[in-house]
Amino acid sequence: MATTSTSSPAGTKPAKNNDKVAVRYDAPKDYVQIGCDVFRIALKPDAHGHVLPTLMPWTFAQLRRDFAGKPADMMKIPRYIGMGCYPCNTSDFQESVNGYYNTYCRLGWVPVMGEWPHIEQMLRHIFCAHYEFGLDYIQLLYINPTQMLPILVLLSIDRETGKTTFLNFLKEIFGPNMAFVTNESMRSRFNNERASSLIWACDETFLDKKEDSERLKALSTARTTYIEPKGKDRYEIDNFAKIILASNNVNDPVYIDAAEVRYWVIDVPRLAIHDPNFLEAMKEEIPAFLYFLQHRQLSVPTAKSRMWFDMTELRTPALERIIRTCRPTCEIELAEMLLDLMDQFGVDKLEYTASDLSRVIKASGKEIKDAHRIICKQWHVPNAGNKLAYDLYAPYELTPKRVYGRFYTFTREFLDTLVPSGVTTTPPPATEGETGDLFPTSPSENEETRNASVNN
Repeated sequence: MATTSTSSPAGTKPAKNNDKVAVRYDAPKDYVQIGCDVFRIALKPDAHGHVLPTLMPWTFAQLRRDFAGKPADMMKIPRYIGMGCYPCNTSDFQESVNGYYNTYCRLGWVPVMGEWPHIEQMLRHIFCAHYEFGLDYIQLLYINPTQMLPILVLLSIDRETGKTTFLNFLKEIFGPNMAFVTNESMRSRFNNERASSLIWACDETFLDKKEDSERLKALSTARTTYIEPKGKDRYEIDNFAKIILASNNVNDPVYIDAAEVRYWVIDVPRLAIHDPNFLEAMKEEIPAFLYFLQHRQLSVPTAKSRMWFDMTELRTPALERIIRTCRPTCEIELAEMLLDLMDQFGVDKLEYTASDLSRVIKASGKEIKDAHRIICKQWHVPNAGNKLAYDLYAPYELTPKRVYGRFYTFTREFLDTLVPSGVTTTPPPATEGETGDLFPTSPSENEETRNASVNN
């Protein structure tokens, strides 16, 4: 939501009770008229010491009382055709666009050259080997907020690994333009409270239903979306929401199918030491960090996909683990049956026609329906094309039999990618960028690299 000249920066604290602050209700700049409705621009303090600009519905009767004795000042209240959300985080921010009031909130930070060692340490811990991509992600959030970005998923089986601290850090930067949502509100069609938010962050995520994933995917790539306030008709707005999920459920926090290219999933390593004051230290460095982002050259300078990045470079083992876990039960059972046969006969490859496979499934006592559809439509396994000789391994035969047919070939290497594997609690090794502890902060070993990036 746009602020006025009386508003405080998103990272500042409200005035103390003993401060001499004149609360005025008769200043025209403290009100806006949008369409036929009047709103009071209130500076609402929260429990964390922030001042958040809020539009409070106001009645014309109360407005006349506020301006009693000064009716001419009522004509000075800014008037707008309607509301719109036009995100901008830099000095190019506009209070209104073509007569429409901008509901996006101006950031209160003023970028200043300086050092940001705590922030750098946190980002290296979160993104590990993908540190430069992580900087790109935050830089695009800041300088190009309308650009589509991947759904970022942060996972760790351990508690207190820095996931929530990272989300709170982003909240400090973007203030009211970032909304924390719950699993229930993500599923709800009533989404007016986060309509103008740049970032939707969900901590302790558990969205394991396919319809949940479809909703997330649509939100991450759709150019427009619908806002549906309670008791009112829904309406269409431009969509620029970025989604960040965090969870301690490392296997299936969200449903992801095998062909999905919208998710960037990261296993966050554990912390050796925890400092409860680390977030406060990062807040002090935000102006310097924003200055750095304004002058940094992106490591991916041009978009390689609609999500900006080449998503094959962001396909992590954590993503593959979730995909395997989310596979339908029938697929997992078929893959496990074939792997068991390989172990039984001591081979790493099996060849079956569709009819062979049906007899093998029946002989194994399995009830796997649509096996032919699975291998053709889901696994995309090609057949031989012509009738060729192959060795038929079947549980009802002691030795393989030489037969002819249009067979499908299954390898152990391929089947291993389909079966969920055990979950390890071991964090990524140091060679992949693990910091292990964030505290105390030591001087950055990459200060020269960072300064060179700014200079470029």
